[in-house]
Amino acid sequence: MNKLKSFIIATTLIVALNNQAHSQNLYYQTPIKIDVLPDRLDKALLAFSSQTDCKIAFETKVVQNFRSKAVKGDLTPPNALIALVKGTGLEVHVEQNILKINQEDQLTICTKATTLQETLKQAIKNQKVSKTIANRKINELGEVKLSVVDLAKKQGFVSAAEKASYGRTFKEVQKLLDRDQ
Repeated sequence: MNKLKSFIIATTLIVALNNQAHSQNLYYQTPIKIDVLPDRLDKALLAFSSQTDCKIAFETKVVQNFRSKAVKGDLTPPNALIALVKGTGLEVHVEQNILKINQEDQLTICTKATTLQETLKQAIKNQKVSKTIANRKINELGEVKLSVVDLAKKQGFVSAAEKASYGRTFKEVQKLLDRDQ
């Protein structure tokens, strides 16, 4: 009987957590009235969180040197947050019902591009890759780094499609490196 009781309690807890996650996801998709004044970004984020009851994860030292624009209107919480960070170069992420502000995608993509650039330079030195082809790919990877930073600044995020495109570029370069080893 204790096993049955434990199973019922555990099942009830899982259903409750799933319902909470589902309702939070719906909340993020429902426009609400937002009115955040222009301010230092860390303060604007706190005002946003207070108005929306949304949890926001950010490092004060990362965001405090930026200013937000005014954001006013009926917006979904993620869209309102994107409007707050747009132009700063910071990114908005929704992970496990928490809104996060960071530069994670840019860092990951730029690090991968830099690593591949260095590997290509080494392959040129070791005469494993044509200098012309390698330099073309090094320049292409440089464009990736510029592009991801520019997109994050303009949009407030890096889209899945953009990440997939960068991933294809990385695979092409890796295939070139693997072929010539």
